[in-house]
Amino acid sequence: MDFLQATRKRENQMDYVHVAGLGIDDKKIPSHLYYLVKKADLIVGGIRCLEKVPDNVRGKRLCLKGSIEKVIKRVLSEVEKGKFIVVLADGDPLFYGIGKRLIEFLGEKRIKFYPAPTTLQIAASRLKISWEDVKVISLHGRGDIWPLFRAVTFNDLIGIYTDARFNPLALTKILLERGVNNFRMIIFEDLGLETERITSYDNIAEIPGDINISPLNFVLLQKIKSSPLHFYPGMDDRCYKHENGVITKKEIRLISIGQLKLNEDNTLWDLGAGCGSVAIEASFFLRYGKVYAVEKNKKRFEMMLHNIRQTGAYLVEPVHGVMPECLQNLPDPDRIFIGGGVGKTIDVLKSACERLLPGGILVVNAVLLGTLERVRKYFESLGWEYDISEINVARSKELGEDLRFEPLTPVFVLNCKKPG
Repeated sequence: MDFLQATRKRENQMDYVHVAGLGIDDKKIPSHLYYLVKKADLIVGGIRCLEKVPDNVRGKRLCLKGSIEKVIKRVLSEVEKGKFIVVLADGDPLFYGIGKRLIEFLGEKRIKFYPAPTTLQIAASRLKISWEDVKVISLHGRGDIWPLFRAVTFNDLIGIYTDARFNPLALTKILLERGVNNFRMIIFEDLGLETERITSYDNIAEIPGDINISPLNFVLLQKIKSSPLHFYPGMDDRCYKHENGVITKKEIRLISIGQLKLNEDNTLWDLGAGCGSVAIEASFFLRYGKVYAVEKNKKRFEMMLHNIRQTGAYLVEPVHGVMPECLQNLPDPDRIFIGGGVGKTIDVLKSACERLLPGGILVVNAVLLGTLERVRKYFESLGWEYDISEINVARSKELGEDLRFEPLTPVFVLNCKKPG
């Protein structure tokens, strides 16, 4: 029994939605899928996919544009009427395609998939590289740039599905503003078509701003140079550019990050971030999260930017401004660390507690007894449970032919969890 016969035998039931992937070089509907399309009462797909359907096919066309939910509800309505539905997609519908959304609405038992090679696979074959090594992200229609920051922080080879908003030139600008300039950008245009073009730029800063790029494009970022420093929890203080010892010492840093109990998808605020050491090392644990490091002092803010670029911790979003006003446009956090931002009033602490999500954790470092008392009293006024640790650290120093221990300033670490 050949593939076509097997397909016909499987698809006698009319209540399935048949989701077929088209190859990027298919000029028309492939023969093994033509039977489905010819039989369909309704054919759903993007403009390019629908253009491949022959004029003599009787099924109504429904273009996938605007609200996907609206289209899917129409599909569900037609299925319930006993109509034969075919959805056309590019490549593999379950690889950053419509397949996942269809399953969410219709359930997996009502759908059959027919995948084709993806754009990623074709691009990798052009470069003769193993596509299993590529970290793939999709910015297509998503309006969220954070997957890009996470990818360049933790990966050496990144494939990007783009769209009109996040096109290659826009990505170049975003990356350079973040300080990322150690990746080669390879732009694939019109893969599988006569106008196919592949262009590589070792220095993304040199990509012409007026270059003409086809809207049918795919981007591959390939790391060509490692960051000067590999960041990890507990880095030596000397690894960071900081002002006259104004830095959360590595021992305190480790304890504070530990008390935050970070989940990998948390949003973290580091308030009074200074040179950014806590934010940078916390980002090591937030591979699917967000990190905002807020600092008002211009000199320290510039040091933070330097440290982010030196370590390649591009997941950290540096914010220069005065608190609490500059916090208004930030997303509500799951975790907050206040190392140098409490100040002489409780304004910042009050704003932080209000914005912290229910069940979130707030960790405060205090050196002065006055600060400790203000924070403690405010937690008590809220009725939140909290605990305090006094951390005393001494480091070895050479003395003649022997060693002595030199104590650092004691630090109080306050830890509380917002009810809810």
